[in-house]
Amino acid sequence: MFGTEKSRIKEYPAEVFHLYLGLRSLVRACGVIAGNPEKWTVNFLPETHVPKPAMGALPEDEYRNPLRVFVRAFKAYSREEYDDFLSAMVYFSFSDSKCEEDKRIIGPYIHLIKMLDAAYLMVKRADKE
Repeated sequence: MFGTEKSRIKEYPAEVFHLYLGLRSLVRACGVIAGNPEKWTVNFLPETHVPKPAMGALPEDEYRNPLRVFVRAFKAYSREEYDDFLSAMVYFSFSDSKCEEDKRIIGPYIHLIKMLDAAYLMVKRADKE
């Protein structure tokens, strides 16, 4: 199955698995943060400073407070649902079939992108201290 002509990932299929492991670790870390957001400190931006191009996929309130991203993501879906989503992404990366459940994967995908953006913001803001 891996590396066959029908595969979308012909060269280095292990990279998809490495990506899966990294994203799974991110989701689990975000779940820990979402479970107890009061425990974490984040540099919040004042209301007067919101650079629009830098916001990425985040609305203004989440850009100011990236912890909201994690809380909202885990209110929408459980960790197990994110694991299922990531498994489906790996499966469809290695096959030539189409995903029949497009609507079920769009929501977790959007939250995953926002979690990546929020994590990036948190790291960048911590670097400025």
